[in-house]
Amino acid sequence: MAAPEPLNVVDLRALCDAPAHNVHELSRSLLEGHRALPQGSAVELAAGLLEIKYDSEAMQGRQWMCRPQRDLCVMVSALTRAPAMNYSIAGDSLMVVQFRLSGDAIHGEQVDESTASAMVSYFPAGSRMPWRISRASSWHTIAVFGTLEALEQRWGLGLAMAQALDHTPSTLEQCTQIVRKPWIVTQGVTELLRDLLSFRFTGAVGRAYTEARAQQLLCEVVAGLSDTYRRRPLPTRTRRLLQRVRTLIADNPEQPHTLQSLSRSLGLNRTLLAEAFHTEFGETVFAFLQSERLRQAWTLLEHAERVASVAARVGYRDAASFTRAFKAHYGITPSHVGRRPGRMPSRRPRHGSPPRSP
Repeated sequence: MAAPEPLNVVDLRALCDAPAHNVHELSRSLLEGHRALPQGSAVELAAGLLEIKYDSEAMQGRQWMCRPQRDLCVMVSALTRAPAMNYSIAGDSLMVVQFRLSGDAIHGEQVDESTASAMVSYFPAGSRMPWRISRASSWHTIAVFGTLEALEQRWGLGLAMAQALDHTPSTLEQCTQIVRKPWIVTQGVTELLRDLLSFRFTGAVGRAYTEARAQQLLCEVVAGLSDTYRRRPLPTRTRRLLQRVRTLIADNPEQPHTLQSLSRSLGLNRTLLAEAFHTEFGETVFAFLQSERLRQAWTLLEHAERVASVAARVGYRDAASFTRAFKAHYGITPSHVGRRPGRMPSRRPRHGSPPRSP
């Protein structure tokens, strides 16, 4: 059997450090991540601001890259790809903040965990992270990456970004694995990305505008991850409504709950629901929905119910997707739950002890 083809490596540090005349080639490799995709055409809009356009069967759209200074880069993308792609991201001692919206979400559809992704990461020296983009995906992204020193020098946010990951700059330097944290997606952040994609400025004004929006994004991330933000007391009425949300999900895990359906049923603004739930309970609505579905699934499996039946009862469309989610959460497949002596796993599930009934 032939050995698998090695993954292309997207080197973010090289992109930050590249001389101006090499930026186009490096940014093209970052965009493509795949040998089969065509090259794009690049236009320098201003010193430190590049626009790259794609118009082919494999990929369409454009991307802007702004480099405020050495070791610091901002990338804004609006691209549609035809083929599925796999590659590996390297970021030698870089902080990386990324926010992505699907094509539906960017045009006003519901923003939730299926249509949005928000992550802040720190890449220790020599680390790599595999990445996959699905077939025929439309995606819109803002990414900010740079060293803590550059973030501090340019925007005064290096220390704050380290603290958002529960670290200091010195302790981050001692990490041997990638440190990652999701952050809550607010209406302000989605509008920020939409505004950037309209990009109605040119020249030095365009560069300043892109940089200002990147700085705003980092402030949103710090606010979303800080202890002060998470512990801000909520009004009593809001806390009671949030408890009703949890009860509604726990009592009806099989229902296709969405932020819109939950907010309508309880008379809460959708954005307020998402932010307040995360503030109150330390996880998103959909993270709780999945964990509750899987907790109840474990109980059903202990009573020797069939996997396909359990999958349907807790809201999964098919047994295969249920099995993948269950194994990712507990470290074993559903079919092993009822087979083990005493119907208990031989090792602790990946996310804590076996679920208990409320």
